[in-house]
Amino acid sequence: MTQAVASAPLIVICVLDYATSVEILDGVADLTGKTVANLSSLAPDEVTAFAEVIARRGGEFVDGSIICYPQSIGTDEGSVLYSGAPEAWARHEATLMAVGASSAYVSEMVTASCVLNLGLVGAFFTTALSAFVECATFVLKQGVDPELLAGLTPLTVDFLGRTAVDAVAEIAEGHFETREATIDTYLTGMEPALLCLEAGGIQPRVVAGALENLRQASAAGLGSLGFAAQAKVVGA
Repeated sequence: MTQAVASAPLIVICVLDYATSVEILDGVADLTGKTVANLSSLAPDEVTAFAEVIARRGGEFVDGSIICYPQSIGTDEGSVLYSGAPEAWARHEATLMAVGASSAYVSEMVTASCVLNLGLVGAFFTTALSAFVECATFVLKQGVDPELLAGLTPLTVDFLGRTAVDAVAEIAEGHFETREATIDTYLTGMEPALLCLEAGGIQPRVVAGALENLRQASAAGLGSLGFAAQAKVVGA
């Protein structure tokens, strides 16, 4: 490993966890003039610690979070979010982009790619897809044509995407006033929806969790504000 590192200006690491990532470089005391790009899945504090390890040895660090399926690696659909040392990224952009043409450098903040991966993929995407599975199971059990459901789904997902983008600004700025649907409006629609799913033989655990968030926000006096005002409760 020491010889391999000595001959390479860029070291890409993609293993199981933080301990293994650090262990790989145990015998390498000097990383001067070299860039370490981590593609292992790490927690934000582990990314920070790994960057510090590399810096103490004279190297530069770029963290990467893979946000695609393995079969997409090396293709136009392949996507990795990179963050960290901008100078190191500029030197090795062509090589790191070869992992996937849809990859991007997102921030100088070294933990940015990790946090975005955790928030958008690990938490949001998985939860949203789980909620969809609950609801799609209900719809199909009620006898709706699968092709009809599949055809209408992109409309809902598109609206979700646009609403989510608006929510980012609302949460960042702390402004939740709305002339559209309020938390109480959503709550009024969600409560009978949950009952219908349960009566239809569904175990809507994700939907029930979303309803509980709405109830807590309403109980906290946020019912007249927009949907994203839940941030005041979930982020407290």
